[in-house]
Amino acid sequence: MDIELYHRNTSAKAIYDILINDEKFKTLNDEFIVDISFKMETSCQNACIDKALNRNIPIFWDSVFFVEQYSNILYTLMSNMDTGSDINDNNCVDDRYVVDRLYGHCVISKLFKNAIYNVDRLCETLNLIDVNKIGYYNSEKLNPYINSSYIDNIKIREKQKINEKTSIMYKCPQCKMRNTKFRKIQTASMDEGDTLFITCQVCHYEWRCYG
Repeated sequence: MDIELYHRNTSAKAIYDILINDEKFKTLNDEFIVDISFKMETSCQNACIDKALNRNIPIFWDSVFFVEQYSNILYTLMSNMDTGSDINDNNCVDDRYVVDRLYGHCVISKLFKNAIYNVDRLCETLNLIDVNKIGYYNSEKLNPYINSSYIDNIKIREKQKINEKTSIMYKCPQCKMRNTKFRKIQTASMDEGDTLFITCQVCHYEWRCYG
């Protein structure tokens, strides 16, 4: 299997795994979900190619920059779509916002497949997510409610002073050495304890301790 096929099939499978485990998508035909998964991956690939053209990035699957950009697009999509992702888990708003809008588009497209209605316009009116264009959606467009909250938290944390120190207190789980540096960052809500990010200065392995 060549490198392009590997990346694309792996990505489509990852999208499929999220959809097939969703309570609503389980009601749909498996073949239909497979088709939707590949359409979503194709949209991500198309978006990646367009971005690469704009940024003068070589459009080759052996290009680190192209693959990184493709991976970032997939990550944005899947982290917003997966109800169990960190983005959805750490927010009190509706964690089904993206997957429900995606499901709505799939159902309408299936119901009106051979109808004379303008399905794209109907879906746009209902604020549904088009599986054929989803790769072009950024986080804010995918879920403006979760991501506005997420961005606000990032802005708060950017203002925090981060002090990095060295220590021999912590033993690296990977190389077992005690030559580390650490920094404290508040990663949860403002009234909770700090998270300690520890980095081994020998093998560069990083781990966390929660306050």
